[in-house]
Order: sequence, then structure tokens, then C-alpha cells
Amino acid sequence: MATRWGICSAGKISHDFVVALKTLPREEHQVVAVAARELGWAQDFANRHDIPRAYGSYQELAQDKDIERALWGERSRQALFSVADVVYLGTIHPQHHPVGLLFLRAKKNLLCEKPLAMNMREVLELTAAARENDVFLMEALWTRYFPASIQISDVLAQGVLGEVKLVRVEFGMPMLDVSRAVKKELGGVDEAMTVVLRFSSNRMAVCICTISVQLPNEAFIFGTKGTIKVKIDGLKQSPRMMLEDTALLTSIRDEARRQVGVVYCQDAE
Repeated sequence: MATRWGICSAGKISHDFVVALKTLPREEHQVVAVAARELGWAQDFANRHDIPRAYGSYQELAQDKDIERALWGERSRQALFSVADVVYLGTIHPQHHPVGLLFLRAKKNLLCEKPLAMNMREVLELTAAARENDVFLMEALWTRYFPASIQISDVLAQGVLGEVKLVRVEFGMPMLDVSRAVKKELGGVDEAMTVVLRFSSNRMAVCICTISVQLPNEAFIFGTKGTIKVKIDGLKQSPRMMLEDTALLTSIRDEARRQVGVVYCQDAE
């Protein structure tokens, strides 16, 4: 039985998601509806991707009965995406929280594009709504599912590197001409930032990011026995991207913003 997807927002990232979804067997995944703020946008998107229904509001998608949460009973939770239906949320960042609540309260399983929300308060509200309505919620942090990421997790679990002492990550590309990357009201970030994380037993992680220049986009994991170099190219949550993981990442982002003085309007609510 195919998973039936609803797509919320007809922008570029939703386009990329649907294109990727089409690489999977149609008997496993089907897009049955798309919603946008304007019906014309949704219709254009539907025509481009051969989607049967287009809605001119997110509320209409939330009420679509073809996209309902699964009734599990005694079925294995491991089979979630073989039978359940889900909405992919690809709006601009500040809309993840209000639109996400709309779908969760309508009892829709939800895959939300990263970041899940603008700050920790919003993340906790979304998490609470998912649990109250007994539906699936996950932040679409796709790098967790790269084959390389899974292999690295296995290597670390086996202790091949010994004790991990230092992680260094660099990620950057020219994006100053992309409005959503430079406008704070759209969730934009500072031009460049270095985040240093200190852990127990004198362990450390150094993360460098920028939207002004091209960086090597590499990660290094240094252990006492070796080093890894990475080239970055019925469950109600995912075991590889738990809601607690999203909360942790959000708390780190909140603290990094606090230290450099970046305040979103959502922080005052």
C-alpha cells in the first residue's frame, strides 16, 4: 500500500522534495495533493508534477481525508511509512510553527523541513501537539540518513576510533544573494559564525559556517585511535532523528544566536 503524501507549499524546496520522491517506486509513495497560499501556485505545481488535487489554502489540505493518520492497533510500529499518510511541510521557516500546529491538530503525520521551528519554545509546542494528537512528527534533517552517516555511526559504536576527542566541521557557500538567507524575519542567519561546543572529558566540537564564501565543506572526527574525514555533499518519531535530537539542536542554535546577539521576533512571544 503506497504512502499518500500531501505537499504544503509550492516553492523550490517542495519541488526538490517531490522530484526526489519520484525516484522511489510509485507503489510505495504517491503525492495526492498540494496546497499553497494561492490556488494558481498550487495548480501550476500540480500540473508540473502530475498531482491530482490542488488547494489554495493550507487549511484545505489539513482537512483532506485522503491524508489521515494510521490506526495502528497491534500493528508493528516499525511499519509506519508502509501504511501511514503524511504531509511534507516546506514553507518559509517562520511558518513552520503555525502551519505545523495546523496539521498536527488535524491529526496529520508531519515531516517538517528543517529547522523544525525558530526557537525552543516553538519546538516544544510542536512536540507537545504531536504527542497530544498521537501523530508522527520529524524534522527533515536529511543528512542523518546518508549512507555515510549511518556507516559513521556504526564505526563509532564499534569503538574503531577509540575515544572521540575532537570534531571539526566547515560548511559554507556564497548565498548573500538569496533573500531568505539574509533577512532575519525569514529566519536568515549572520554572514559567518563559529560555534564551539565543550563536552565532558575534555571533548570538543568546532563548527564553522558562512554564507559569504565557499568553504571545503568537510568534517573531521578525531579519536584516540584514528580519524574519519567526511566530504559533505508505527513510530511517532524517527529512531534516527528523535524529537529530543531536534530539541537539542534547537537549544544549541538558540544559545549561539544569544551569544552573537541575534534576536528573532518569535523570541519575544
